[in-house]
Amino acid sequence: MEDELFYQLLNLCICELLYNVNQNDRLTLIKKIYEKECLNNAINLAYTILKQKADCTETKLIRTQIKELLQNLSYEELICCDIKEDIKCIFYDILNYQERNA
Repeated sequence: MEDELFYQLLNLCICELLYNVNQNDRLTLIKKIYEKECLNNAINLAYTILKQKADCTETKLIRTQIKELLQNLSYEELICCDIKEDIKCIFYDILNYQERNA
């Protein structure tokens, strides 16, 4: 099955599942799913940084991606999740870096 067709079918299924859900609740649910996926993506990228300590150029690019993902999350979202300390340190370092350059 082609990717485009698959995503169209997936979208249709999700819309059908949420058809009778109040629009505000639907938006809240979709936002939570989006935030969770942003956090999962940021965690995976942070693990990549831990594995690739040597390549500074690639690490800079990954840090930029993480920064963009973390902007979609609230501070409470970060502190409430069960994230390993190494990963939290990377996140906080990126957030502090962001604040110094803002």
